[in-house]
Amino acid sequence: MFQIQVKSLIYRLIYYLMQPLWNRILNYFLQNYFIKNMINEQLKYDQHRRFDESKEICSATISPDEKYLVFGGYSKELNIIDIVLDKLVSSIQYLEYISLCLFSKDQEFLFVGDHKGQLFCYDSNYKLYFQAPIHKQQIRKIALKSNTQPITCSSDRSIKITDIQLKTLILTIDMAHSDTIKALYYESNTIVSGGRDCTINLYNTDSGKVIIQKLNAHPYCVFQIQMIQQKSKLISLCEGCNLKIWKLDLDGEQFALTLIKQLTDISNIQNCYGLDNQIVIICIGYVKLLDQELNLKQTIHHDIPYFENYDVKQVNSLNYIMLLGQKQIVLFKKAQ
Repeated sequence: MFQIQVKSLIYRLIYYLMQPLWNRILNYFLQNYFIKNMINEQLKYDQHRRFDESKEICSATISPDEKYLVFGGYSKELNIIDIVLDKLVSSIQYLEYISLCLFSKDQEFLFVGDHKGQLFCYDSNYKLYFQAPIHKQQIRKIALKSNTQPITCSSDRSIKITDIQLKTLILTIDMAHSDTIKALYYESNTIVSGGRDCTINLYNTDSGKVIIQKLNAHPYCVFQIQMIQQKSKLISLCEGCNLKIWKLDLDGEQFALTLIKQLTDISNIQNCYGLDNQIVIICIGYVKLLDQELNLKQTIHHDIPYFENYDVKQVNSLNYIMLLGQKQIVLFKKAQ
């Protein structure tokens, strides 16, 4: 009887000693086989390229044909890189630091704005085509009414449309906001803007008159805004990581902007934009891809520790997601 009890105690001791080891073996097997395979099946983007700079990058954009990456900032230098061939195509020097850059949709022009309100335009060979002091202060965002008519907003609180072929201003909205304008979007004769006054405004580009004004749309500065789903919805984001989805009615007699949903379960949001059938939400440490109904489709992790600024120019297709850190750019490319 005593011998049986001793054997039982020995077996129990061996079992308890071996249990953590078996657990570790089992967890390793699960993580490195089942879970890894599940992630690989769901993964749509993986890290493609990383660019590190010595000085802060303020803006970056990718050409519509997804061949060129353009970025600039406090170095007062605009770099144009061929992503496919992995080489520097051109480098343009400026007197002031670069606040933003954006390609036209047909890629015939590259628009650049600087800290003092100057607007530059380059042709497809990156030769200077147009230059003018459009604003009195820093150009914050650029949208496009057409390939030759950039819309700009500024710290001087104005919104302007410039025709680079006619070399003239075709619309000026002074005091469009009561403080710095940091968000700008255009679609179908409608300008949407947001800024430090926490207000969202919609303007008709033919008349220059405001058609919707949403006071106190956010508790803090609105820095990102975009129409989605054929102008039926609007997404907006403020500096307090407060993301809102709005219903937009521009067809009836009474124009209206009505709050549909507010995302409170995603923290550290740095930027967001709509792209085809999904919404990309860029956060510290990860990127969330949501469908148009705000259901989570995928999470992509990244190692950019923090974002110094919020200016990320989205790409015109789903093949790339670009993250802009303080001194680095990380490109995620859609898996083949």
